[in-house]
Amino acid sequence: MKKLGLLVMPLMAISLLASCGGGNNPGPVVNTYTITFDCQQCKAFDKDDKEVTSVTVPVVESEHTIYQKFHFEGKEPFKVPLKSSITIKKTDTKEIVDYEYANGNLFVPIVGDLTISAKGTSYDKSLENSSWDEIAEISATGRANEFFRVSDTKKVQLQYQSGNIYQTVRIIDFNKDKDPNGNNLGITFEFADLISDANGYSLASLWQNTSTTEGSNYNYIDSTIRKNLTGKGRGSIMWYEKGSGTVSKEYTTSVYDMLPDDLTEEGILKTTRKKVNLHTTGDWVETDVDDKLFLLSVSEMKYQTDYAEVGEPYEYYKNADTEKADPIRIKQQVKGSADALIDVTPITESAYGSGSSYAGYNSSAVGEGGRSWLRSPTIRYRDAAWMCKSDGDLANVYVYRCASATAPAFCI
Repeated sequence: MKKLGLLVMPLMAISLLASCGGGNNPGPVVNTYTITFDCQQCKAFDKDDKEVTSVTVPVVESEHTIYQKFHFEGKEPFKVPLKSSITIKKTDTKEIVDYEYANGNLFVPIVGDLTISAKGTSYDKSLENSSWDEIAEISATGRANEFFRVSDTKKVQLQYQSGNIYQTVRIIDFNKDKDPNGNNLGITFEFADLISDANGYSLASLWQNTSTTEGSNYNYIDSTIRKNLTGKGRGSIMWYEKGSGTVSKEYTTSVYDMLPDDLTEEGILKTTRKKVNLHTTGDWVETDVDDKLFLLSVSEMKYQTDYAEVGEPYEYYKNADTEKADPIRIKQQVKGSADALIDVTPITESAYGSGSSYAGYNSSAVGEGGRSWLRSPTIRYRDAAWMCKSDGDLANVYVYRCASATAPAFCI
């Protein structure tokens, strides 16, 4: 449905408009409607931030639906109303009217005299005890920081080939990321655990293109790591069997497909637009990429480099050391056998091309850190990319020599 800004005209102007154009032209039809608010534990405000209890709206009749924008504030100790506590009805017929509620703004279709009922919420569940439906509803208010905090965590059950495993995600920022249309996304999460299977299989997360030989240009958009995460990109989605030095097992399940159904149901997990640097025709070019799972960049983890990077630091990393290892960046191995982490030395040449001399990520004990890829290529080398090391430092490595885990992010 196309939304237009509300056309409000002074009554004198309306009268003059109706009288113009000769006797055979009656002029546009102007309807005047009243919007009444029934607020409990909250207050309503118009687009100019003026508190309102009732507004009169003159609307020039049009083939398009005209919308009026409002927003709410909770009355202490209550928080901003959730969508489930807002109802709009036609005043005369009590017919329920559909509306939009996004980023804290209520968009009301002006289709007659309306009564808007809203109630501030006393929602006090922790992030862990909230369902993804509830989290998405809170995120849509644009005020999720009033309900949760950066660093709050929640367990997510991933559906691995060898069985389901609970892993931890954490909030790293509010209202920072945007969707492809430029709309704010309320909450950004990142995995605090590495995506690797503690019961027997690990993702062959090489950060490379389908054709990967020493000296090639690295391209995140076409990389196997993006393919492994989202199913998009090029190459095959591969998993290693524990203890194997070859690609002896191959599955077609991406990390996105491993997420629980209540997280991937329509309207919960949002498509996020991120920027990546691509090497094309001798130059580095910033390019948009739209995914529901993505890797952080070097600068988003607050690390100082000697070249321009894409993305500002997330709130979770705002106090991280910019030049050396910092524990806040460490991602943990999930509970299980430590040897579940892949140790494939060497990777077979037939699988990943010549020059593939070693790969693997190891942890001396379960619960310690492991390596995870970022989406940032190394600007000075066409065939290298950045990863977060097991000690929380960042380093660049050659993509044709190294496999590593992932700790993807996503937005609600």
